[in-house]
Amino acid sequence: MKRLIALFALVAVALSAEAQENFKFGKVKAADLEKKSYSVDIANADAVILDELQQTYIYLFDSRIDLQKQGVLLSSQTTISRKVKILRDEGVRHATISFDYYCEKASTPTHTIAYVGDIEASSYSLVDGKVEKYTIKEEEINVRWVDDTTVRVEFTIPNVAAGSIIEYSYKMAKRSIQPYSLGFVMQHDIPVVSSRCEVIARTQLPPQMQCRDNWFAVMASANTNIKSSKMESKARVYFITNVPVSLRKVIKGGYDKINNVYDMCTLYTYSANNLPAVTAATPASDVATINVILQDNKL
Repeated sequence: MKRLIALFALVAVALSAEAQENFKFGKVKAADLEKKSYSVDIANADAVILDELQQTYIYLFDSRIDLQKQGVLLSSQTTISRKVKILRDEGVRHATISFDYYCEKASTPTHTIAYVGDIEASSYSLVDGKVEKYTIKEEEINVRWVDDTTVRVEFTIPNVAAGSIIEYSYKMAKRSIQPYSLGFVMQHDIPVVSSRCEVIARTQLPPQMQCRDNWFAVMASANTNIKSSKMESKARVYFITNVPVSLRKVIKGGYDKINNVYDMCTLYTYSANNLPAVTAATPASDVATINVILQDNKL
């Protein structure tokens, strides 16, 4: 069977009801670069996360379409965006971004496909009183195999110094007939002013999947800073992505696709403000974390 590495899609969701304010990607003013104090303690930090947002869409998918096997694919599509202020020279380390994603190197997939796309990254600095923006070029995105199941994406945002603001966004997804979980850590080794997580679960399933209940769970850690809400609404979900050439060369495949879904969904929102930096002394149970568990309940 021809290998199907679906590099095509990550999700943008428009809810018919009012939702949280979206991450303001690309919005940096001179006042933002001049700002030196924040509501969170930055005394010992070399950088501070001003805002971050994870949006994850989860749904069930007929595996016969992608894997030509009987069963259901547990599908997730995630967009992660962050905006970081560099406070000291040492904070320039945060301009180098590295993340891994699962991708089978064999010519025939066994049970999982994964994809990534829409990598964007920029830096903003104040030059002679004006905001100067520098955007990463596609050829600066490095992609390599770590092992037979993992691809690593790395890039360094250019022209970053103390006082700069950097922002980056990338999109990842996975489909598997085996249960798996997703974790979003809202707390890091530097302070966080605002962190948000949105999980959109497609609860209006196709007729052949209607009897599958409790196929997912969304859970927050015991951190008392996390605020949560839940609502149901019609959601329009569309898939489109821009796959870097560097990824296509490494993966040696992939295709683009555009699709639209308008169905009943449940939206879980989690937010936390003014989170202190995690240290070696911070108990793992106290770290603000959101976990999404996908499991296939058999018919």
